[in-house]
Amino acid sequence: MPEDEVRRLAQGILDRLGQSGQSWHVTEIAPVDRTPFRMPEEALLEGVAAVESEVVFIADSSAEQPETLAAHFTLGVDRAEAVMSLASQLQDHLIEAACGDPIPPCPGHPHPLVAHVVAGEPVWECPQSPVHHRELIVPLD
Repeated sequence: MPEDEVRRLAQGILDRLGQSGQSWHVTEIAPVDRTPFRMPEEALLEGVAAVESEVVFIADSSAEQPETLAAHFTLGVDRAEAVMSLASQLQDHLIEAACGDPIPPCPGHPHPLVAHVVAGEPVWECPQSPVHHRELIVPLD
């Protein structure tokens, strides 16, 4: 996947998560060494390997002490799963930084939305009732 596409997806997630406060911006996308996960030997001989690309973020310079966080966007897996995983990693960090505030908040509920893949699309949804609220994490097109 092209670096600019990973950047667009990551920034879209950060923009949605930042709606409740601090603004975050992608500053660097650095590939991680190609390392195969535990796979059958024949797959390794064929050159099949799962690859990750590390996406590094930094807080908006308006913050007194800009904070940096790193998360992984995994290549070689379903794109919706990679987006869902990245969103979940970023959400965990931002909830911790916000002292447990629900990010992104579930409309009308005290908890955050949860990242899932539904029908091949990465979505935020209410953990109690998906019919209560569901939205795309970011459009994949």
